[in-house]
Amino acid sequence: MHTLEQAWNIIESMNDDAHNESWDMWIEADELSESEEEADWERSEELKEEASNQQSEYFRDFYYELDEPEQEVVKYWLDHDEDFREQFALWFGEEQFIDEFGNEDE
Repeated sequence: MHTLEQAWNIIESMNDDAHNESWDMWIEADELSESEEEADWERSEELKEEASNQQSEYFRDFYYELDEPEQEVVKYWLDHDEDFREQFALWFGEEQFIDEFGNEDE
């Protein structure tokens, strides 16, 4: 069994890769946020939300591409460490997380 630290390394790497895949959208949103036009600020917020959703999609894809033993490690720590579970759910997409792994309160 992998340690919690190893599990964190797995999901942090996945999130870094997902962020890199969404990089252009994040940059565009940041540039718009520095504009003097109020309409650009609104578009920046929309783009940030889109980038976040896109990043979560990539994160989920990377999770599903893990080999079975790595997925089992992640699942184990989802059940045994609250901080790990909360961060994973945030990166995975909270609604999709509940659909895939269930709600801890159930």
